[in-house]
Amino acid sequence: MALSSRTFRVLVSSAFSDLPNEHGILHGDVFPRLGELCRRHGWRFQALDLTAAAGLQDLTRFRSFSPPPIYVCVAGDRYGYRPLPASIPAAEFAQIEKRVPAGAVAFLRE
Repeated sequence: MALSSRTFRVLVSSAFSDLPNEHGILHGDVFPRLGELCRRHGWRFQALDLTAAAGLQDLTRFRSFSPPPIYVCVAGDRYGYRPLPASIPAAEFAQIEKRVPAGAVAFLRE
């Protein structure tokens, strides 16, 4: 059996900045143990971190692996930081203005 087909892969998707302890435990304790277990049985171990931007593209590519990877999603109870956009298209801004009380968005026009 080719080495590539004897690779046990774990794909981890999480908001690492929100879950540093969990991320640290996975990479510092869990993954090394899994790596040792795989080596004892003649397998390779590979832990891969998915980013939000590349996640779907990566998942499509990883589906072709044999054996298929294990997917782990580490989710917390918060949404995380969402920065405001640098600009808002005029048509969209007009729709926003229609839905808020008069003067509430006046400061955005400055």
